[in-house]
Amino acid sequence: MKNPTDETLAIFSFNITCMFYNSNIEKFVSTAIKLRVQNLTIDLSHRDLPQILIRSKTLVFLKLKKITLKKNLSSIYLPSLKALHMESVTFSEYKYLTKILSGCPVMEELETKDLMVEKNYRVSMGEAIYFSNLVRANISGEHILYA
Repeated sequence: MKNPTDETLAIFSFNITCMFYNSNIEKFVSTAIKLRVQNLTIDLSHRDLPQILIRSKTLVFLKLKKITLKKNLSSIYLPSLKALHMESVTFSEYKYLTKILSGCPVMEELETKDLMVEKNYRVSMGEAIYFSNLVRANISGEHILYA
């Protein structure tokens, strides 16, 4: 007999808001990923993004709010992600912004508001990101501020 969790995906939302950093946040996110959650909203009051999140095979909707991406993000791959919303997200380097965007090959919806890149960087034409499935984009607030 097959284990039902092998074939089914979690059909619930998991919303994390953290006013004060808690070391258990990695455990919460890890549990959500292991449960194959499809919809995840994280507000970490400008703390680092949990690394486990960047390789989820089941996330369909991801909202990152008040997140900082400073750690070495060698590989981001979210193969099922169709909607990415980012609000008040800070990237230590421009390459982390491009990595998260290029790691979502089936993304249909992108919303951004008030993104910040700490290290100034010039974009070259070879680094352009193409969104072949993108249907809707909403870019508001300060598009990308450089600290």
